[in-house]
Amino acid sequence: MFSHSAAGIPKNASKIPINQGNTVLDDSGEPELSTGSGEDAFFHRSDAMGVADGVGGWAGDSKANAGLFARRLMHHAHEEIARFDDFDDEMFVRYAEASPVEILRQAYENTLEDFRSLDLKGSSTACIVLLRDDELRVANLGDCGLTVVRHGDMIFRTEEQQHSFNFPYQLGTGKHSDKPTDAQIFRLKVRKGDIIIVGSDGLFDNLFDEDILEEVNRLLPPVYRAEGGPKLKVHYSDDAARSHSLAESTAEGEDDVDGGSSSRNTKFSDAIDKKASAPAVAPDPHQARARLGFSLPQFHIDPKAISDAIAYRAKYVSEESRYVSSPFQTRAIQEGLYYQGGKKDDISVVVAIITDLEDSPDRRL
Repeated sequence: MFSHSAAGIPKNASKIPINQGNTVLDDSGEPELSTGSGEDAFFHRSDAMGVADGVGGWAGDSKANAGLFARRLMHHAHEEIARFDDFDDEMFVRYAEASPVEILRQAYENTLEDFRSLDLKGSSTACIVLLRDDELRVANLGDCGLTVVRHGDMIFRTEEQQHSFNFPYQLGTGKHSDKPTDAQIFRLKVRKGDIIIVGSDGLFDNLFDEDILEEVNRLLPPVYRAEGGPKLKVHYSDDAARSHSLAESTAEGEDDVDGGSSSRNTKFSDAIDKKASAPAVAPDPHQARARLGFSLPQFHIDPKAISDAIAYRAKYVSEESRYVSSPFQTRAIQEGLYYQGGKKDDISVVVAIITDLEDSPDRRL
């Protein structure tokens, strides 16, 4: 099961709110099962999580609401997953067969029905993640993404699906929208202690893999840190491969992926060291609790501390246009466009730690 938490930062926020609860109400007055962060939305539970990014191309259309589309898509995805826990629902006996693509398909149909009734337009990218025993099942459509960290090393990451630069695959109300079956599909074997990070493009457009890995390792207990420093032992996804099986561990002697230290952003750490005027780094949970007289177990990994720290760092880069580089800048230059710095965008980060794989969750709770 997952030990999980999330952080959401709207791009226009003057302060950095960290969204934890499902506080938005739908039209029926029932709690919405997703959390909004600008035009992003996400959900997280003990066996599943998801992130959606409402596509901003609808800006200026009075009949469009991309943020609502993303929230409803994640709401309905959560709703479909919850059916596997309902003893009275026919889906209860199909728990082990759950497919993230099928969940995304049904959530999309329900969202389209909502938008037809509201006479609204919208579209969104999406990433749905399910945990069944020791298998992580992923459906990713567009430029949200997922990465897996094991013992301080990054061992897997999805790649974005783009029709062209800054034009991601998306589900929407338009006639030419992509379909849930266009999503990349992955099945990954995971271990207890693995860290799963799912984010919107506001994360992956602003932080290189090395930056994410640095924040994770900074907050890991020593026993979980990579020997000799964190490495990118990444199996990147491939559009041509519709599925991917991740080995139990990176093969011994396999070459590490060199991310290239010359391209990554190092200004965040420099700014913190010099106490520059930048967003404060998320507090070290070990130090904070020690001051209160508590101590964390040696093997404790805090998903909230990790999600907060990654979100803060992405926010810092997104607002810096002079002294940092970013993945979005790199891709823009490759397209022949001049661009400097980070990309201002909504940022959503969901972090889950694999725990207690030997136990099956009680689905009656």
